[in-house]
Amino acid sequence: MQLKDYIASNLNDEQTAAALHTSTSALIIAGAGSGKTRVLTYKIAYLIWGKNIKVERILAVTFTNKAANEMKERLIKLGDEISSQSFTNEEQKSDSDFGDFLNEMNTTTPNSMQHLDPRKLKWIGTFHSIFLKILKEDIEKLEMKYNKNFGILDADDSAKIIRDILKRYAMADTFKPQEVKSFISKQKNEGRTAKLFLKYSNGNYEDQMGKLYQEYEKELEKSNSLDFDDLLLLPYQLFKKSPEVLQKWQNSFDYILVDEAQDTNWIQFELMKMMSGESSIAELGQTGGLVESKEVKVYSLDLPYTNVHDIKYGRKNIDESSEGGLLESMKVNIGQSIIEFVEKHKLQDYTFIPIPSTQGDFLKDILLEIKVPLVDLLEMNPSVVGCTKNIDKEGVERKRFASEKYYVKSLPPKHIILVDDIYQTGSTCDAICEKIFGLDDNVEIIFLCLCVVK
Repeated sequence: MQLKDYIASNLNDEQTAAALHTSTSALIIAGAGSGKTRVLTYKIAYLIWGKNIKVERILAVTFTNKAANEMKERLIKLGDEISSQSFTNEEQKSDSDFGDFLNEMNTTTPNSMQHLDPRKLKWIGTFHSIFLKILKEDIEKLEMKYNKNFGILDADDSAKIIRDILKRYAMADTFKPQEVKSFISKQKNEGRTAKLFLKYSNGNYEDQMGKLYQEYEKELEKSNSLDFDDLLLLPYQLFKKSPEVLQKWQNSFDYILVDEAQDTNWIQFELMKMMSGESSIAELGQTGGLVESKEVKVYSLDLPYTNVHDIKYGRKNIDESSEGGLLESMKVNIGQSIIEFVEKHKLQDYTFIPIPSTQGDFLKDILLEIKVPLVDLLEMNPSVVGCTKNIDKEGVERKRFASEKYYVKSLPPKHIILVDDIYQTGSTCDAICEKIFGLDDNVEIIFLCLCVVK
């Protein structure tokens, strides 16, 4: 087996294509629950063990520490799984990170791939954690008063400095600390220093705010302290000021991956454009833009509603006079179709969650009989069940009703196939998915229905 085959055995076709594409930059269009974190992890694994790129030369940026830590955990686990496999010599010859291996052997040989060292995953993290590392190395090249031993202010420390400045200039009754902090944060996230803002300020309000911002900057520099927004503004200034420093960091990475690209603000977007240089970049999210000036391949992972179109049975097809026999027949046919669906899309590690129905445990019975992983995650609210009056057919109220009708009993599995009998407006699926994402926004969900009402 080759590494590509191993990856393909764990992803569906579109996910596999996105994970294995490395020849140019890529825009991977993917909404919540479409498997983008999974693809991102396999893509990094392929870069390391399939394209001979050292993990230290891969930059992967996320928005939360939780997402970054989960990605590292998945990658380490995946590395352990890969290292236990055997690959053909052809695959090994392309991957020096497989460790020392016998080049002379021309047949399948035991894989000698090295396990990942967690300490080498330092360039997988949030925007702020990544650029903190860069500042710790190069902040002195800004030629300001900061040195590498700078501290980072928390929100309370920052608010205290602003309060002191307002008192000093007798403006405590004019502006609230939070108003000033929000103003400063907005300017920093749009790449404007106090000096730049004052250059173009217009009117008394902007003049006063600009001067408060200027005093705030002075206080931070004097105390060798940064606030959270400085972790992005100062690298931006540094890269603008020193092309040599920018080139150094551009040359540090061969591949850059940005998760949830649609959520980047102005300065995050600009920093990633600066950092990419000649490197290939992969954007994952609902929209993109970082790759617009590069040769790019576009993939779409979205599978928000997956209809098992091979299943042609619905409850209305059941003849009440012989319901038992027909029901057994339906279970066999639907069960087999679900098994084929799982095999076709390589979803063996997904957990099935049937949406409860007032009509009984029809779906649950089928899933139990075909022995797929199953969790009773959802419960119906008895006070809402049956209250379908005034629920409009277009779905305006359906989602609200579904949100009240179901609740999630426990933390969800990471990979879910949510199963319902009938798909009409999508409101039930949307409402349940929102509740699940509220508990864990890194869950991957595929929605499976037995029939679609058009």
